[in-house]
Amino acid sequence: INNERYFNLMRQAFVMIKHLPEDLRAYVEAIDEVHYNPHSKHFVKYGVADSSGAYFNKILSSDALSMIFVRRNALYSSPLYFVRILVHEGTHAAQDRRAKRYLIEISNMKRDLMNLAKTGREDSLQYHNLKKDIDVRLDYARRWFSGIETQDGQLIQDINFECEATINEIKALKALNASPRAMDDSGYLNVCPSAKRVIERWKSEIDVKNN
Repeated sequence: INNERYFNLMRQAFVMIKHLPEDLRAYVEAIDEVHYNPHSKHFVKYGVADSSGAYFNKILSSDALSMIFVRRNALYSSPLYFVRILVHEGTHAAQDRRAKRYLIEISNMKRDLMNLAKTGREDSLQYHNLKKDIDVRLDYARRWFSGIETQDGQLIQDINFECEATINEIKALKALNASPRAMDDSGYLNVCPSAKRVIERWKSEIDVKNN
């Protein structure tokens, strides 16, 4: 495969990423490896045909390695699209690390909770706050690793993680003075009210400025 265009676009994307605010650059820096694997009839992901532009691989990634796969054919892409991919999937890499860190923290916090119970401090504010912090972290980790349960008992991916990543995409585009239309091909805007509100507010700001 001739990958020259892919590497040229990726090189341009990283130049643009240097101009992003530090908090957005941190998501890209959370990625350790980027693999280019354009669509092919021979490639199947999770037992079904893969149609995504890119994805973070939970299975191959570990505590020390975050791996994403770029599926979008570079022939029909742009540097800005690759910026979006890196910020979006980098957000998932950060979410994965956060969930794993929470599991470690939960183990330590449960030990502290037991020590408080042993000294008869189960009614203390410290005990209740610690228990609340454990529940928050456990809920996050469960939703990330297992998903959420539907009414019929099926586990599905929690869309909130995708919404956070999509909002970061919008923030990156705005920071680069791009057009909101660059997000027109994002399917997440239709299922993420929070992301849709962010981009509509951006469009309103542009209209006010132009008028």
